[in-house]
Amino acid sequence: MNNWKIGNKLNLLILISSLVGLVITMIIFSFYISGIKIDVYNKSANSLNSIVEQKLLAKEEICISNAISIANDGRIKVALKNKNREELVSILQTLSADFKKNTNFKNIKIHIHDENGVSFLRSWKPEKNGDKLLSKRGSISTVFNEKKAVVGTEIGVSNVNLVGVAPIIENGEYLGSIEFKAGYNSIIKDMSKYNNAHLLMLLDKSIVFSENVNSLKSVGKYALNQKSFNKDFAEFAATLDLKSIEQKGYLVKDNYFVTLKPIIDYSNKKIGYYVVGEDLNIVDASVMDAQKIIYIALTLIVAILIITSLIIKIFSTKIIIEPLNQLNSAILSISRNSDTSNRVEVTREDEIGKVALNFNSYLQQIEDGIKKDAKVIDEAIDIVHKAREGFYTYEIKEVANSAQVEELKQNVNEMLKVTRDNLALITNAIIEYGNAKYEYKIETTSSGNIGSLIKGTNALGVSISEILCMVDNTSTRLAQSAKELARTSEMLSSSSTQQAASLEETAAAIEEITSAISHTDEKTQKMMTIAKDLESTSKQDDMLAHKTGQAMEGINQATNDIVEAITIIDQIAFQTNILSLNAAVEAATAGEAGKGFAVVAQEVRNLAGRSAEAAKKIKEIVTFAQEKTKEGKDTADKMVESFNFLNSKVSEVASLVTEVSEASGEQRQGMGQINDVINQLDKATQENANSSESVSQKAMALSELSSNLVSIVERTKFDKKRKDFVCDVNLVFDTTKLKLDHIIFKENNFSKVGNGQTWKVKTCTECDLGKWIEKHANEPYTKNADWEELLKVHENIHKNVQKYIDVDANNKRDKELLNIAHDIEDNTSKVFFYLDKIKEHKCKNGKFVRARDVLPKEVKNAKTYHEKILEYKKQESKKDRVYVPQNDDSDEWESF
Repeated sequence: MNNWKIGNKLNLLILISSLVGLVITMIIFSFYISGIKIDVYNKSANSLNSIVEQKLLAKEEICISNAISIANDGRIKVALKNKNREELVSILQTLSADFKKNTNFKNIKIHIHDENGVSFLRSWKPEKNGDKLLSKRGSISTVFNEKKAVVGTEIGVSNVNLVGVAPIIENGEYLGSIEFKAGYNSIIKDMSKYNNAHLLMLLDKSIVFSENVNSLKSVGKYALNQKSFNKDFAEFAATLDLKSIEQKGYLVKDNYFVTLKPIIDYSNKKIGYYVVGEDLNIVDASVMDAQKIIYIALTLIVAILIITSLIIKIFSTKIIIEPLNQLNSAILSISRNSDTSNRVEVTREDEIGKVALNFNSYLQQIEDGIKKDAKVIDEAIDIVHKAREGFYTYEIKEVANSAQVEELKQNVNEMLKVTRDNLALITNAIIEYGNAKYEYKIETTSSGNIGSLIKGTNALGVSISEILCMVDNTSTRLAQSAKELARTSEMLSSSSTQQAASLEETAAAIEEITSAISHTDEKTQKMMTIAKDLESTSKQDDMLAHKTGQAMEGINQATNDIVEAITIIDQIAFQTNILSLNAAVEAATAGEAGKGFAVVAQEVRNLAGRSAEAAKKIKEIVTFAQEKTKEGKDTADKMVESFNFLNSKVSEVASLVTEVSEASGEQRQGMGQINDVINQLDKATQENANSSESVSQKAMALSELSSNLVSIVERTKFDKKRKDFVCDVNLVFDTTKLKLDHIIFKENNFSKVGNGQTWKVKTCTECDLGKWIEKHANEPYTKNADWEELLKVHENIHKNVQKYIDVDANNKRDKELLNIAHDIEDNTSKVFFYLDKIKEHKCKNGKFVRARDVLPKEVKNAKTYHEKILEYKKQESKKDRVYVPQNDDSDEWESF
């Protein structure tokens, strides 16, 4: 057939076209005839259902309107508020009479409920009330809760009614609700006026559990909810499968055209069907009219096809074949020369001549187009060379002739523009970073290599911001520490000065005490001599009896001296006690260094107490002796007996004096120890004074250092929200590395695509981030939704990179690759975001401290532990960090 002439092909084409057109026309019309019948049936079903729907809507509007109107009747409000049932009965009777007289409603039913949803009055059964309706009637419950009117189909006691329920409200007070009930007989009667159609309202007995449902006429397994109906149609309906009709939409059977509509009650439950029947002859009449028109049209089309075929056969040879042969000869002549500058000679002005003319124009366009495309290609080559040297500001301006070349030009220009814009964003970011504005962030949706570059640039800004946040926190705390150190140094210097003065005063007091003790010792020695003399005298009392009077005078004088000595001892003991108290106070002020001094002071106080007690006893003895001496002159005869008593007392005095002498020696020794301690304290005080000066100088240097850091931070702009993320320096640097690792992961795989090969990338558990996630999965800061999202988006990155490689290997260059690339960039951004959120979670409830800041469990005494701190410091570098949950603001550099 390829060797046939156009004339033969045209004749065959005309014949085949006519036959095919005829067959297709007949097939189409046959389908149309069948389709018309179905269409007419569907339209009839829709029309009948639409009429039922309109009637129901009109009935519903009447119900709710009447319910609202009656609910706003002032008489009903007053009677219901006063709970006057008799008054309401009278009002409803009047309303019923008005409805019968002025409307088509001859037997209305009105039901009033009180404010608690309890039946108050039924107009058709005034004696029945008190039913609790909220749990039984959905419409009444809705009005009770929402205080607005509703309408719908509800199952009643004896049948199914259309009810409108409206709230009764007086001055904002909810008094109750009113229910207006209406039947369906008026709708059924109206339907009979439409082409003598029949309407049955059939209720499903298995669903409608009405008390009197058995009194309704049964139609199969349905109950007929109406008084007026066509008996023949009802019997016919009993034989129908209503669910099947519901699925199909209609049924044609036994001279009836039947359709139906589900009955939906107020609770949106299907309780039965509205079944509509129409005489089938009426519906089929419309079908026959349409079919007649189609048959007439088919006959005309067949005649037209035959005539058209003959005309085309006659004229095609004359006006098409011969001119085409002439045109073909001319085109062959040009094509043999292979020169686009040659043209076909035009000898006709008809369509064939126009074809030749257009062919010449086409040749001219080809020639011009080749020249235009060549200019575009030359300019493109020049711009590519410039782009290779880093200049992306140029664009291809020449206009191409070929649509493909023009599209290529537009795509190249778009590529240059997008690359130029992205480079401008990156350049601007670098300039901003150079101006210490590290809060700057590049906002774009680029993917691939440019996307990685932008992600890396943003990551750089974030990392610098986090470092500056740590520097800012550290400088602030450093400044506070410097101030605190300076204040402590000043306090140390002041305390050292005061302590030196106190020590000087204490040394002077101790010197006085030592002198007093020496004086007391001298007196004690004298007392020893006196005691020995008394003892010798008592032994010689018999020999010196005649000299008693004179001896008494000597004894009297000696006892006076003893009293004076005892007074001095008592005063010395009192002063010693006072000085020991002062020494104890000074020892307490000296703190740990004065503990030894406090012990000595206590011993001195004890010795002073014993001296005072001994002096008191001596004074009593001497006073007694003095009295006896005065009486001696008058009692010389009793002298022998008195000397025996005196001898024992003198022995006691000698013993007491010995104790005082020993106590004085102990006091001298104690005061020597106290003096040594005072000297040590004085030396320590001098060392503290020197140390405070050194600390003050270091505090000044520290303050200057913190000021420099603050100045550095103030000269920069950074994202201060990052302060919530930088409590752990190691985690900051770890997460930054993990971010950059995924940029490198993406770049390494993207660099190998485009060669039609595929390979397996690392899974989400094999990369460093996956290993980091596995290692820290049980940490306290991972128990949150952000951690779960991190796992999802991290897995998506690896899956999408693998998907990109597989799709690219299948030579797909469509939008699917771009969508995958954008998904990769989006998930990468989310990985960055959730890694930052993990840092934030870690910083919320805890901090990191060095293990040396936590006492070991086995250490019970902090003093003992810190006395060995030098030994501990030698092992400091071997200690691990310990996580201690706290809520204070600590220096995040501790963890570094």
